Amino acid sequence: MKEIFQGEVFADTANFDSGIRQLMPRYEEILDVLARCTPPSAQRILDLGCGTGETSFKILDRCRNAEVIALDYSPRMLAFARAKIEEAGYSNRWKAYEGDFGDWAND
Repeated sequence: MKEIFQGEVFADTANFDSGIRQLMPRYEEILDVLARCTPPSAQRILDLGCGTGETSFKILDRCRNAEVIALDYSPRMLAFARAKIEEAGYSNRWKAYEGDFGDWAND
């Protein structure tokens, strides 16, 4: 799976959000649906392949008492996500880990 996300669009962390929106014109709608489907009372949510933190941000914004555990294999993506989450003031409810979900799936 990792190889799929190592293409040109995904290599440039700063332009990832706009790149994914070009590839998936309804990306914003998908994020909104995910956030709306998350119960406001949710306490802990796992964001696998968190990328730049867009999904984490939407969920943290909607679920004011939730904690998001984020996982991504790219340290650059995690750094970008961390900055976005900190700027929004959600860092106390967001924990990020570097790793590949495929490595954990067999444990």
